[in-house]
Amino acid sequence: MNFSFNQAIKTIAISTLAIVPVMSAINPASAAPKATPKYIAQAATEIAAPQSVGTNSNYLGAGISSGLTNDNAVGSQAKSGGTLYGRYAIPQSKLSARAGIVFTDKISAVTPKLTYDVGVAPGTNIFVGAGYNFVNEKTASTPLGNKSAPVLSLGVESQLANNVLVFGSADLGVNAYQNSNNTSIAIQGGAGFRF
Repeated sequence: MNFSFNQAIKTIAISTLAIVPVMSAINPASAAPKATPKYIAQAATEIAAPQSVGTNSNYLGAGISSGLTNDNAVGSQAKSGGTLYGRYAIPQSKLSARAGIVFTDKISAVTPKLTYDVGVAPGTNIFVGAGYNFVNEKTASTPLGNKSAPVLSLGVESQLANNVLVFGSADLGVNAYQNSNNTSIAIQGGAGFRF
């Protein structure tokens, strides 16, 4: 089949006439950027800026403390009591200064600690650290022993609301009993108010 120049021109003209209405329905390109719909912009922002992991909140709290061990003396039992607890996050670091007071109806002890904090979820840290348990008298036992001793600690804290956190830890007292070389173990937990 011979295809002449005139037939080519007619084919191009008819094709152009057929394409022009389709092309005119499409918005022409503009130099001004189009506004992104609000829901798309919000979703893009949430993807680009995920929630921060962990918490750097300082707080004071109260709760319970329960000893899991005793000094193996006849009639000796693990002790339970209350705890007052606080955390101060050291700025520009992953360290925190913490202090706990454990008490029973007969005795109390103060345990300052330094911990290393790791964020594991939004508003939630796990921490590991060390400190020293200062027992104020020798005639009764605290949940963490009856003798002043070094302490190792592992815990978790999580922010529930804007000003409320919950905390829990397991503390291990090294050589924490007067009449034995036993290690003491105590768990504590409670809620704190952010300041």
